[in-house]
Amino acid sequence: MDDGGVLVAIVVGLAIQYFIIKLAVTDAILAADRKRNRPLGPPKA
Repeated sequence: MDDGGVLVAIVVGLAIQYFIIKLAVTDAILAADRKRNRPLGPPKA
């Protein structure tokens, strides 16, 4: 690969990591909201 190809590969790799992390964080926040708003079991005192 030439330098341009290497640069593109790095940028694409970083973008994929960013989206995976963003999705994981968003999913964790939504899951926490669901647990807080609609507890599935007795509240743990």
